[in-house]
Amino acid sequence: MNILDTPLHPINVFLRSSAYTTMENKSNLIFELNTPVQSYPNMDILVSLDSFQFTNSFYTINENNRYFYYSYDAGFTFFVFTLTLGNYDIDTLLSYMNTLMNGFFTFTYNISTFKVTITSSDNRPFRLIGKTEFNCFEILGFDTNGTTTDAISCTSPYIFNLMSTQVLHITSPNININSVSVKNTRKYNILASVHVVCASGETQTYINTHGFKYKISDYSIPFINICIHDQDFKPVYFNNIDWFLNITFSFVYKKEFILPQYLHNMNTDSNISALEQEEDRNINKFLDEIDEEKKKV
Repeated sequence: MNILDTPLHPINVFLRSSAYTTMENKSNLIFELNTPVQSYPNMDILVSLDSFQFTNSFYTINENNRYFYYSYDAGFTFFVFTLTLGNYDIDTLLSYMNTLMNGFFTFTYNISTFKVTITSSDNRPFRLIGKTEFNCFEILGFDTNGTTTDAISCTSPYIFNLMSTQVLHITSPNININSVSVKNTRKYNILASVHVVCASGETQTYINTHGFKYKISDYSIPFINICIHDQDFKPVYFNNIDWFLNITFSFVYKKEFILPQYLHNMNTDSNISALEQEEDRNINKFLDEIDEEKKKV
């Protein structure tokens, strides 16, 4: 819990995706503030994403997974089919892919295992090539890197997954938050990660019920840059359906950091003096006890 101990009142900013100032791309929006969020050198700024509302308008096949790369010669030469963006269930998706790749591949799935089998139409050995990360292999239950050997037929090692957008990472690249991330990974300044639990076409609202706030390293924030990524940190496209969010900035005075006192980092002189005094008391007590014993004899 953070106690707001400064005269500066918290600042709440409401953002709507269509009310941006600058658009880098459809998932990277900049909102310029009419008054910068500012603090003083003796203060810290805390930021929190209080709420986020969106509509599940994500396509099954989108800009991040629309390519099917394959090769007949161990990957030295590759070919590609480009899938049409849209929503599919497994039957309509495989029916569409069978039509699109007629004469090249046949796609089937096992209703018990939910695994997809791809078969060469002319019995020519092939392999799936992860030429870019924007392929459809994960949707079909294969590794993003494709397959490692040539074969006439291959079955996916995993079940198909038609939920292409599972998590929304709401990030702000220009706000440098103090957070801990996994080693050797890029820092995205994630304000919140929201699991998508609503069905296609439905609306979902995230509320910051725990009240968590990040301390940030900036003293002046003239604009807010919002980027929304999926579970693989690829851009998320909402197909021109608005999202809404509330961000709060609050202020606290910097607190003095008090180091814990251990024996090895205490003041050496005072420590030795205290020990010597204690030892003298113990010696005197011991000598007094000896004198008392002699008197009894």
